[in-house]
Amino acid sequence: MAQELEDIIQYASIPVLVLLGSSDQDVMNHITDLGAARCLSKPIRPGILAQAINDILLSDSETGTGKYAEPAPSHPADWLSGTRILVADDNDINRKLMRNVLGNYAATVICTEDGAQAVEAVRDMPIDIALIDIHMPNLNGLEAVAQIRQIPEAKTLPLIAMTADAMGRNRAEIENSGFDTFLIKPIEEEDLLSVIAKFLFKEDGGPEGFKSSAQKAFLSRRQLPVYDRPQAIRITGNSPRIATTMLNQLVESLEDSMEEIARLVEEKDWKALWQNIHKLQGAAAICAVPALSASLNRLQVAVQNKNAEITAQELKETNSEMQRLIQYHAELD
Repeated sequence: MAQELEDIIQYASIPVLVLLGSSDQDVMNHITDLGAARCLSKPIRPGILAQAINDILLSDSETGTGKYAEPAPSHPADWLSGTRILVADDNDINRKLMRNVLGNYAATVICTEDGAQAVEAVRDMPIDIALIDIHMPNLNGLEAVAQIRQIPEAKTLPLIAMTADAMGRNRAEIENSGFDTFLIKPIEEEDLLSVIAKFLFKEDGGPEGFKSSAQKAFLSRRQLPVYDRPQAIRITGNSPRIATTMLNQLVESLEDSMEEIARLVEEKDWKALWQNIHKLQGAAAICAVPALSASLNRLQVAVQNKNAEITAQELKETNSEMQRLIQYHAELD
């Protein structure tokens, strides 16, 4: 059987996905070294299998070959089995990404769209760790955490803030609240799993490990790439297909979003302006377009300070970054 499998892999004209009744990493590595597109150990969750097939088909169509080895997972597939993780975020894409990444490790993921729903979820069911966005409607993350800490069962519940705003004032508010630590969006899988390991399993890692993403936000826009595909794939839990889809969706809606922002700048509707920029900045961050994301962050700060002159300057810079991204995307086709 081993020789037959080797012959199939080496002489197949299409990508080969091997389903192995063993989790022996040496055996799996040997199979991928032979040229298998992927090697998965049974039992296999349907979502993992579907994602592997999608990624193989995407890779095959883009490069003309299906001979790719599956990235080695950082933890076993059942690492978070039995763990209930609350994700509170008003952005649907963020919730889907978190559900995808955490679901790959068998976690039970409970998603809510605002702070009020997050508080209710903690009251109504056992939660092992909560990931809470700072800027949400109805009840923001800081307000939600204040209420959660009043729930007797949640006094020691690990609460992790998620924010795309790396500015000092926002950090100070988080550090003085009931949060245990924070993650800077876009959140990469390695950082996410590290903070979960620290608070649930007392493994090494924690706030000190999450400086790199924050530091990127302060680089010059021209030092940042238009698109960081490796980061985009890491953010999506190693899914090139999802990363490409997200970039396409962002670019398709970008001009309309910026036109609405420009209109609100003219009207000096600071509240609505801030909300629109924050929403777009979050989308840019998770799509891994660092230069545009940094421009939007600076524009958001100018709007927060209600500085009309600086806002106009930053809007011009952001429009320039938008055009760079659109041109880059067009050249990919």
